[in-house]
Amino acid sequence: MTPNKNTPITNHAGTVAVNAGPNAAPNSRPRVVVVGGGIAGLSAAWSLASSAQNLDVTILESRRNYGGRAGSFVDPATDESVDYCQHVAMGCCTNLLDWMRAANLLEHFTRYTELQFYSPGHGLSRFRPNVWLPAPFHLHRALAGLRYLNWKEKLQIRLGLLKLMRQRECELTKFTAAEWLAKQNQDRQVRKKFWDVILISALGDVPERVSMAAARKVLIDGFAGAHHASDVWVPRRPLAEIFGRMMPEALSKAGTKNQVRVNLMTGTSVESLVPILDPNKLDNRSNKSNKSNKSNKSNKSNKSNKSNKSNKANSGIKVNIGNGDSILADHVVLATAWRPASRLIRRIELEPTSLDSDSSTPISTESHSSASQWFNNTITFLDSVQPSPITGMHLWFDRPLTEQPQVAMVGTTAQWLFRQPWLKKGSPKDDEKGGHGVYHQVVISGRHDLDDAPKEVLVDAVCDELRAAFPLAFRSPQPAQLLRYRVVCDPNAVYSLSPEFQAQRPESKTPIAGLSLAGDYVQTGWPATMEGAVISGRLAAMACLEELGQRTNQAQSLVTQGLPRGRITRWCIRD
Repeated sequence: MTPNKNTPITNHAGTVAVNAGPNAAPNSRPRVVVVGGGIAGLSAAWSLASSAQNLDVTILESRRNYGGRAGSFVDPATDESVDYCQHVAMGCCTNLLDWMRAANLLEHFTRYTELQFYSPGHGLSRFRPNVWLPAPFHLHRALAGLRYLNWKEKLQIRLGLLKLMRQRECELTKFTAAEWLAKQNQDRQVRKKFWDVILISALGDVPERVSMAAARKVLIDGFAGAHHASDVWVPRRPLAEIFGRMMPEALSKAGTKNQVRVNLMTGTSVESLVPILDPNKLDNRSNKSNKSNKSNKSNKSNKSNKSNKSNKANSGIKVNIGNGDSILADHVVLATAWRPASRLIRRIELEPTSLDSDSSTPISTESHSSASQWFNNTITFLDSVQPSPITGMHLWFDRPLTEQPQVAMVGTTAQWLFRQPWLKKGSPKDDEKGGHGVYHQVVISGRHDLDDAPKEVLVDAVCDELRAAFPLAFRSPQPAQLLRYRVVCDPNAVYSLSPEFQAQRPESKTPIAGLSLAGDYVQTGWPATMEGAVISGRLAAMACLEELGQRTNQAQSLVTQGLPRGRITRWCIRD
């Protein structure tokens, strides 16, 4: 059933959005539908709300909550939300931090300017860049502070970083990180103590499988490229709360200034996307666009726009949703994870259907060929994605194990430890007195030796590592006690960023009129991170605005540039 113009669709929360319907007036406001309410979809919607004019944006999320993979569970002992896996941002994540700042949500993050590394037998080492030396020389003191590395190993690392700074990313696309490190004579111990610690945490897989170009992005942009690039921003609230409640509330108000209406709908699954031909609607939109831009566009520009629209003959996309209804959109941002995206792209009909069975405008052979090639390449790429797991171990002890808010673990199964990153009821002492315990989370990226072991075995092994790392907390006569735990492993948390994957990532802009892609798998130059998801949403919004004729100077710069580099840094690092 296709609803009429006034047929409402009610979402899970009771919000009502009115369909444009097939009989919508030709001069109605353009409608954009964002499929997926994860970080990428929310980013795209925010960019449209803050940059477009006179637009309707509808977000369709199949789950009951927004946030996508930044999900949570409810701890039955405290009735509080706990993130499945602890997410953090770095200072180099300029787009994510810019978005949080614009939405007045950055206040819910804590910034740390130094890191603590633990290595068995050596205790804690402080990694703190020098604020007075220019980048990349500011890392000299940070590396010197890693006590578990001897002087030969530190020299090896410095030489490797120097070589990496002098090679451009395009020169590394065919190599895995392991291949490149072997060529630079980085031995197994140095890899285990330094390179693997950073790369596995950031890229979610071992150096034998990840692209060296992606590794360079992490090491240069995240550490060597600028002051404060390696700062760690840890959310003080569960991400499910930040992206599941706070961001939708901010988003509903973001478009007020620009007369952009935002409808958020949860519990709404999308079954298929059908490109639509409507010559009348296309002509009206062209005339309206030409009139509104008559004062600042030449006849030559109008002819160019007309030619461009004739090549992309679709005037919109019909979004069929699970309850049998449909929404007619001028543009769709497909912002799901790669598997749902593959399912929906497979169902796209490349020969557009018409809203009116008596009217038919054929799509050009050239456009159809381009769309077919994109369709086949994208499906092949999405089918080839190799997921990589992330395990979150949620541990409640009867006391804090350490005063450090987070610790990078070297040479252990545990890779990161976070202590009470967020707090609702007061201080950790309050939780101790209430008997709830003090929350800690251990994060393990990628596969590991205890992958297939029972959860109890994994917990025992990690607790043994924590006893060795923080002996004061486990000292007799009253050693720290583990009160309860929960282990959550997401086998599809991220993708394995191989050289082949990196080369085949699709662009956000597609040859199918009215469709753009968003998601951390899209070609953003970033791995599967919150920053990559945010950038992909901004790129999709830019493609949408361009197609709707609203590409302004402001929209052209939706993607925030990286941290600024000084003259010495630009000389040292080749880009």
